[in-house]
Amino acid sequence: WKGRDYVVLENPAGEPLSRIRRATLKIEDVVDIVHGVCRALDAAHQHGILHGLLNPECVLLDASAEDCVVKVRNFGAGLLLDLTTVRSAEEVRRVFTYLAPEQSGILRRPADARSDIYSLGIVFYELLAGVPPYEAKDVNELISEHISRQPAPPSRSNPEVPEILERMVLKLIAKDPEDRYQTLGGLIADLEEYESRKRSGAERIQFEIAQNDRQRKLSFQTRLIGREAELAKLQLAAEHACRGEGGVCFIHGEPGIGKTRLINELRADVHRLGGVFIGGKCYQYESGTPFKALSEAIEAYVERVRRISPADRDRRVREMKQSIGDLGGEVLKLTPKIRELIGEPPSLAQLEPDKQRARFLVTAVSFLAELGTPELPVVIFLEDLQWSDEGTVELLDRLAPKLDERAVLLIISYRSNEVGPEHPLIRLKTRLEQAGVAFDEIGVRAFDSAETEVMVSRILGERPEAVRLVAEFLHARTRGNPFFNLELLRTLVEEKVVQYQDGHYRCAASELERAQLPENIVEAVLRRIKDVPPEDIGVLSYAAVIGKQVDLGLLGRLSGRTPEELLVSVENGIQHQILSRDPMSDGSVQFVHDRVREAFYRRVDENEVVRLHRRIAEALEAEHPKAEGVVAYDLAYHYSKSRVDEKAFIYSRKAAELAILASAHALAIQLFDQARETLERLGRGQGPDMIQVLENLGELYRLSGSFEEALKSLRQCEAMIPQGDMQGRAQVLAKMADAFFERGEAAKAAILIERALRRIGASLPRTRFGLNLAITREFLKQLYHIVRPEWMCRRFPEATVLDSIKVRLISRLVYIHYFNDMDRSFHAFLSNLNLCENRAISK
Repeated sequence: WKGRDYVVLENPAGEPLSRIRRATLKIEDVVDIVHGVCRALDAAHQHGILHGLLNPECVLLDASAEDCVVKVRNFGAGLLLDLTTVRSAEEVRRVFTYLAPEQSGILRRPADARSDIYSLGIVFYELLAGVPPYEAKDVNELISEHISRQPAPPSRSNPEVPEILERMVLKLIAKDPEDRYQTLGGLIADLEEYESRKRSGAERIQFEIAQNDRQRKLSFQTRLIGREAELAKLQLAAEHACRGEGGVCFIHGEPGIGKTRLINELRADVHRLGGVFIGGKCYQYESGTPFKALSEAIEAYVERVRRISPADRDRRVREMKQSIGDLGGEVLKLTPKIRELIGEPPSLAQLEPDKQRARFLVTAVSFLAELGTPELPVVIFLEDLQWSDEGTVELLDRLAPKLDERAVLLIISYRSNEVGPEHPLIRLKTRLEQAGVAFDEIGVRAFDSAETEVMVSRILGERPEAVRLVAEFLHARTRGNPFFNLELLRTLVEEKVVQYQDGHYRCAASELERAQLPENIVEAVLRRIKDVPPEDIGVLSYAAVIGKQVDLGLLGRLSGRTPEELLVSVENGIQHQILSRDPMSDGSVQFVHDRVREAFYRRVDENEVVRLHRRIAEALEAEHPKAEGVVAYDLAYHYSKSRVDEKAFIYSRKAAELAILASAHALAIQLFDQARETLERLGRGQGPDMIQVLENLGELYRLSGSFEEALKSLRQCEAMIPQGDMQGRAQVLAKMADAFFERGEAAKAAILIERALRRIGASLPRTRFGLNLAITREFLKQLYHIVRPEWMCRRFPEATVLDSIKVRLISRLVYIHYFNDMDRSFHAFLSNLNLCENRAISK
């Protein structure tokens, strides 16, 4: 109106249920109110709309009408709420008292209509009993109550509650969504049956509840199947960790076999034990951010600690600070978010690269090992480490032996078909075995035919013998891969091969034989999207290029869609079980499975992928002009994929330098190598940029123990340095000497150091006689310095850059000669001491 947009809403009459005095409500009033809420929610559910945050504040009662009118408001309010920002006691009570366990973000299960049903059950319970089933002082405690504690029957607080209503309520608030009412239609039928019998004068009402309860739409979700032994092993390991007897467990299997599903089942057990379950994941088709999985896990831990009681939080922060001392800056290399707990740490003293890396590893390992305490044990789940950076594996290598007496359980999952004998993870397991470090290993197998039958039976809600034909057909096609089973069953239902007739799902053998089914998981996922509107498919393809975790702001800029259009596309993705929303994030969504994202990524034309990567890079660059932290890695990745070579070089080099600061040497090598290849494509293979890249590569290869690669890079580098740049050549020769020395060739190292020193004007004796004279001369100089130090300091000029380089080179020479020529070592020591004192470098 008049050029402006308006949202027109009804202004309903009535009071929120939260303001109604419970004592004034009779049992029949409660049933009427819940019946009214059921009808409102059921109408929304039939149109695919979830409430998401149902509580008494959302229910309005209008008693002014002839019959009390019940209305439900604030649909979708949960989508706008970042659960991590809920802090005040009143907010915690209003939100988390009524939130289903799967909505808390802890259990990693998708929320659906049954989540609203759970929230309604909590409201129903509170109306009957006068108090909610779960009450606690802070968020963590309240979530744990929902996840692990069985509620007391409402009749314990109010003996007048009929047993039949009590059974309805307890079914509504079952922990597992499969144990709840599957639809509100089932509850409405039971309430109507109750009211009918009440009107007929029945004193004690009894009947079998949920007889008319059946999902209108299949969820394709089931309880854990066929993994009882594996889960029991994990539960035992978690119990040991809670007693301070932590350890390591490797989980492996092919894609789609159910590794993550198995681990997610452990989450509730960890919370029941009073522990913290945190996790992180490595991603394909994404930038190589150092320590990505560990970073995500620690960030989840920070959020968890921020939500515990102030006294417990302060104690945990003190313990963390004690474990790292003044070296908190090293922990920030894992994730800057830890600053929210420990504050700004002291500045770190500058060290040689190898010593700096050693300091980081020792500090990071100490921090991670002490992350769990007897009061708050920790389970760390690192997922898909077949794509991990080598820095993470090295850190885990040092961490694993320290966990047997810590309250930390480390679980590592990987795809067994994507790691060979030389993969860092396999080498890690070999080293642990050789060192006598005990660890658990669980291979997740495919389903057998009976387990496939159970899966189909539970999804379709039919008896096992009724679905045997379909189950056998699926098992033969999928070889028991659970994810492939689900996708093919979904296809059979959508293609009407499996049909719902007369209250049951039925299928004819002839229909199965004629069915045109996908041959693999990726094809099955792509088949699923045929009902998704084309414009939404485009948005989802953009999302696949962004990453598994999708920032909606960036997705909106890429797709050019309005916020309203984008929200519709995202909701369609969620409805088709392509995307899921993380309730503990700041509004981002993610693909439900790596194979789903992979399917969308593969369907994008190669030229379009290049264009999308460029648009992502440009959007990130505009939003983060300083390209600090993780953004630098993302820019390096996206500009490299988009073939914008100049930008790719700039950000690859910047990201590599950040990786060095983070002690992620393997990643730094990868990024500098990417920068080298980019320079070659740009025709700049001989300039100062290439010299810098090769010098860094040489040093990093040395620090990583790859001495041949180090020497190769440094020789190429030296050959490019102009003849007049004596300082540059000397520095490269010194690094080559370090590589030779660490490879055990001290004589070659000494020759290179002496060659470097002569290039910058140092005088070194070549013969034994000359060496003896030089020792005598340097000894007399030192004696004179001792006798007349004040005269010595006045006479000589201040140090130059070359003097400082000389000191570092001679220091190396002292160390190298110490192992093969003590006289030369003594001469180098004396000459270095005199040079430092002459030039005041020793201060």
